[in-house]
Formats: sequence, C-alpha cells, structure tokens
Amino acid sequence: GVYIHGMYVEGARWDRGTKTVAESHKGELYDSLPVVWLECLEKVKKQADETLYAAPLYKISTRAGVLSTTGLSTNHIMNLELPSGDHHPNHWIMRGAALLSMLNN
Repeated sequence: GVYIHGMYVEGARWDRGTKTVAESHKGELYDSLPVVWLECLEKVKKQADETLYAAPLYKISTRAGVLSTTGLSTNHIMNLELPSGDHHPNHWIMRGAALLSMLNN
C-alpha cells in the first residue's frame, strides 16, 4: 500500500471527530484531508453501501479535462469511498463535493 497526503476536499469538509464527510464551515472553500492509506485489493462485485460516498479525486480543481479513449476525463484520477456521515451519498453528489490533489492558487 501507499500513504497519500496533500489532498483537499471541495464542497464539503472532513470531520476529524467523526471521521466522516460533513458540511463545510461558512466561508471555507477547501478543507485538507488527513493522510490516507491506499491498499490494492482484488476487484470484486459488491452491493452499494448507502453509508459511503464515492468521492471523485481530481488532479486540479478545474474538473474539465480531455476525454481519453476510455471515455473518462484525463483530470479524474479515481474515486475514494468516504463515510458520508449524517447524509445520504446523493447529498454530496448534489453538492458537487470532490477531492483535489492540489489547489490552483
């Protein structure tokens, strides 16, 4: 596996107390995500988990990118499943919550 640090949450925040996705604080555009441990696992079919939000991880905050031959944006890296807290995952989809590997500032 690998540790990843330096990711940000846009459109939401990471609640360090409950370890879930939560509403952003007023006036806060981005929140840093704590260090994440990624481990490769065998891909298996699983049922949808109503408590996890499949947060898209993008290279930069401009979510547009060139479509590759796979039909996916070249700016999209992967989805990370995060506990969705008090809200259904659709709440975060409607909010446009996403993860960023770097800020454009």
